[in-house]
Amino acid sequence: MTAQDDTQFWQQHLHDTEDLLWTGRPGQGLRYSKSGMVMSIIGAFFTGLGLINLRVSMATEGTDSFLILDYIIVAGGLYLLVGHWFLDAQQRKTTRYALTNKRALIYSGLRQMRLRSYPVENAKLSLIGDGPYSVIFGTEARKNDNFSTYKQEVGFRFVDDGREVYDKMQKVAAISL
Repeated sequence: MTAQDDTQFWQQHLHDTEDLLWTGRPGQGLRYSKSGMVMSIIGAFFTGLGLINLRVSMATEGTDSFLILDYIIVAGGLYLLVGHWFLDAQQRKTTRYALTNKRALIYSGLRQMRLRSYPVENAKLSLIGDGPYSVIFGTEARKNDNFSTYKQEVGFRFVDDGREVYDKMQKVAAISL
């Protein structure tokens, strides 16, 4: 997708008083992260445990319910071991970013695409990384599977021109004060 296509895409989402300052996408492909490695280590443990239990259940002709449970443990372990890396890459592949003179926009999703809008005016900006950068400009409440809530940082993640975007966001925030 070209920069021209991105600009045309974002024009339909702008308000009348907004100007598009920047568009971009996160870096593509598999990305290393410390939290990802922790998930993979936990996944290796559960995959191994599930395979051992599966072997024991098959050797002792265990009940079908134990076999099903073992398969579920192995599947969950494999997701934690390698699957989350590919899911993250797919999420970034479908994500688009835009910065206007009033808002930061994120268009993303896996099953259903969603446009999220964040005002830049009172944003607490931070620049993370040493290239590609992540420009963090807020937090939002998210729900876990057990319905408890936690705060998730929101921003433009893994953008090559992150310093430039960070500077533009600081200027927008300063003008709107």
